[in-house]
Amino acid sequence: MAIEYFNKAKSFPSCHWTVNEYLALAYYQSQRLDDDSWRECASSELELAIAALKSMQMEKKWSEDQMSDSLARTLDLSEALFRNLARFTLWQKQIGKIDRVIALYNEVLKYNPWDHRIRSELLRILFSEGKDEEAKSVILELNNWTLDSQQHDVGVFSKFLLDIIKNLDSHGPNFGHNPLDFVINLARSNTALGEATLQALTTALTTAENEIHRVDLLVYQGLLIAGRDETNVEYLQYALICWKNCGRILQVLALKPGAYDYEQNIFTLQSRLLAHFRLAIKIRQDNPRSQHEQQLLDALEAEKIYLRSYFPISDMQLILSTSIKAFLASYYSQSKDFVKAQNLFRDDVITAISILEDEYLDNDPIGVFYSYWRSSKRAQCLALLYPNDTLARSDDDEDESTRSGPLDAKCEGGCGKKWTYADDFYMCKSCYQSIFCGDCLEKLKTNRLTTWACHPEHSWLHVLPWKDDNVAGEGMVRVMDESNSPKEVKISDWIKDLNRIWEIQEE
Repeated sequence: MAIEYFNKAKSFPSCHWTVNEYLALAYYQSQRLDDDSWRECASSELELAIAALKSMQMEKKWSEDQMSDSLARTLDLSEALFRNLARFTLWQKQIGKIDRVIALYNEVLKYNPWDHRIRSELLRILFSEGKDEEAKSVILELNNWTLDSQQHDVGVFSKFLLDIIKNLDSHGPNFGHNPLDFVINLARSNTALGEATLQALTTALTTAENEIHRVDLLVYQGLLIAGRDETNVEYLQYALICWKNCGRILQVLALKPGAYDYEQNIFTLQSRLLAHFRLAIKIRQDNPRSQHEQQLLDALEAEKIYLRSYFPISDMQLILSTSIKAFLASYYSQSKDFVKAQNLFRDDVITAISILEDEYLDNDPIGVFYSYWRSSKRAQCLALLYPNDTLARSDDDEDESTRSGPLDAKCEGGCGKKWTYADDFYMCKSCYQSIFCGDCLEKLKTNRLTTWACHPEHSWLHVLPWKDDNVAGEGMVRVMDESNSPKEVKISDWIKDLNRIWEIQEE
């Protein structure tokens, strides 16, 4: 009925673009939508509506429409265009014709380069389709457009970035999945674009009126600066200033815990911790005679205060506190001060020995993990976290995906993959508890990861795929000997060796 009604309306001389839009919706909602021809009809009508909207904007009829008494003619053309482009994108993807969508978005940007939402959505589509070079061209064209002195608004690049920040929630609930992340990813791998993006972020910071928007901009500014060269002292110091200012603004605003985006706050704090560590290592390498240990200790103590303030009585406080300890231990180890590094984890090893000495065999893998993790052979250590049913398992048991274990880890690439035992993953040597599956690691190395985690120039430990044959027998533990070959020893002998290494007096 609706299809017939709107088809008849199209024959009238005064037919409005809204008729095409409503007819497209009628086709799309038809009971016969399982037939691709109906999707084609819906898409064709919607494309006619989009063409009319484009024409009206190009001919600058917007002001004329605003003076009309007709409700249809007082519609916001920009909103209507964006709405219909979004629908068209969805429908074309369903019939596998995304290239036509990309072409339409590019056409709109040619005559309306300041339409930030269109550009943001185009970036998202290009990245989701793996069209990296086209996405790069979109940003470079915008940058070139802003440098053209004949244009009316040379600050359009910064306005584009600020507009994304203002509408972060509309692009997705998770930090790391919005167009600004894509821009920063490109800018990290292109020097000229990196400079332009940094300048645009700086300009956006001066024009932002909302303090939370300023915090978001500072987060990304720090990410861009730190990601350009992780061995450059000035870059690290500049990035730290950006991230410290985030904390200061939040403290001035006196927001309640959780009022600011939880995941983004955690990520910013983790970024600061890693920057403190890298900066301290680099300064000590450049000037070994200077003592910067106290400076690092003071910085980490300030982070602990911030941590207690924003994450009171939470598992995250424990995790990040452990992260601080791990960074400090790495600093001592790289400075050849092994005694201080070892003492940081002395209590953990005592706990591990207590676990190994108790009467419960099921928790022995955790005890081995805690003790062996403090050594240099972390990959072998992680491999000791085997499935709970390994010793009692038969060849007829359930498939691998249903097995449980002592590990609780997820891929930092945001793909949803999780591990309950050590089985074919990669762990960053620099970032605390950053684990990736093979596919996400490859995306990270090519700057295509859609979450902010780790860095393409880091290195990773590979924990090999699990095999039940790898597990030691009951009451035994598999360790690496001096030649880096696996061998099985009694847990009691293992405990004696731990006490000797860590100089723990046996009771």
